[in-house]
Order: sequence, then C-alpha cells, then structure tokens
Amino acid sequence: MFRIRWACSHSWTVSGSYVTRLFQKISKAGDLRPLSFHGLRHCAASLMLASGADIAVVSKLMAHASIAVTSDVYGHLVGTIAQKAVDGAANLIAHTSGVDA
Repeated sequence: MFRIRWACSHSWTVSGSYVTRLFQKISKAGDLRPLSFHGLRHCAASLMLASGADIAVVSKLMAHASIAVTSDVYGHLVGTIAQKAVDGAANLIAHTSGVDA
C-alpha cells in the first residue's frame, strides 16, 4: 500500500496494483515504451543520482530504510558520479592554473 500525501495535508492509501494499472494505462495512452511502475522508480532514482543529487536525499525520497539500502542498489552509479566530481575538480584546477588536465 502506498500512502499518498499532498501539500494540503490530505492523504489516502492506494494499493500498489492500482498504481501499477493506472501507470500502465497512462503509458499506453501516451504511446510510451513498456516500463513497470517500479522500473520508473528505479529510473527516477538513477537520474537523480546521475544529476549529482546527494545519496541521502535520494534515499529519503525513495523511502529506503537507510542510506545503506540506496547505496547497495545504486552504488554502481555513485562510483561514476564520484569520477565525474574528481574530473570536474581537476578541470577546475587546471583551468585556474592554466594547465591542461
């Protein structure tokens, strides 16, 4: 069961199967390639991490029990993101010192 909460403090509970059926109906109407609702969730988390979002924030948004769960599932992306951060820092240093990285 999912708890849906809106900014106006109204909330209700819906079943996972209802959310999946609704998502599949919307996807079909939008002529989108097949993707499960859970697959969309993984996609969203992956995109957030790839864009540089903090893993703690992604963990909270995904409602994981801990950051360790998020790290276990998406740890392979964190390594890629870390490399991008190191490359970015190296380029910044090279740019400010006039040396190519």
